[in-house]
Amino acid sequence: DMDTNFGDRSARLDKIVAGLPVTRRFPLLAEVKIEDSLFEKLAYFTKLYLASSLRAAGVTDERELPEESLVTRREDFLQLPNLTPNGLVMPKRDNMVEFNLLHRSISEIFSKLGIDDYVERIRMPAMVRMVDGTRIEEKESRPFASTKLHTDVWNGDPAREILMLLPALGDIQNTGIEFFEPNEAVMRDWIKDLSDYNAGAHLLSSAKPYDIEWRAGYIYFADQLALHRTRKTGGGIRVCSDYLVVPREEVPSDRKPDGER
Repeated sequence: DMDTNFGDRSARLDKIVAGLPVTRRFPLLAEVKIEDSLFEKLAYFTKLYLASSLRAAGVTDERELPEESLVTRREDFLQLPNLTPNGLVMPKRDNMVEFNLLHRSISEIFSKLGIDDYVERIRMPAMVRMVDGTRIEEKESRPFASTKLHTDVWNGDPAREILMLLPALGDIQNTGIEFFEPNEAVMRDWIKDLSDYNAGAHLLSSAKPYDIEWRAGYIYFADQLALHRTRKTGGGIRVCSDYLVVPREEVPSDRKPDGER
């Protein structure tokens, strides 16, 4: 029930997205339409950023990439030296100009949302993530693999954050993210650090799945206590950007037990 399960967190999210073009709404998640021109900029600068990463790796001289290159050059992308096991495409000296252009387009989207009054801090820089839809057991077995059910709180992040997700390119639908709303009474004991996301896997049995698929042209506001995992079902590569905001309003479940980092 929306009023009793994480009612205060849902009410906080309500205030933040009030007045925005909300297209789907769940207690701990909101989907908001982005202006087409702003999304086109985001997608364009994401392509430039990926092209600059390939150039730095000596794979191509191209300045810009057609989107189908995520399919045709899959292996080149997955072997980028600035790609981490969890899919972060890291900014380096060689691609810093393109990263700054991409970052500016993300800032423009945030600015257009007009939610500054509800946000105390934004954790910067934004992250660019490239994830392939094929499961590789070596990657998925790591303690904090994103394909495991988790909240980033279990990896040390504060619970008083909202994750902003901007899918930009590629197979967004098939290689998306699944969201689940945990049972608040159960979750209360799991707002803490874990050494492996698997320790919280049992929370799935009492959680409610959100019936939503990622779409291009939208931004997703996810409460930090919304459980989620990357979906890998043999789809293609998808690229998204994400960043974290700290809302001004604090609720009791934002606080971790004493001694937690």
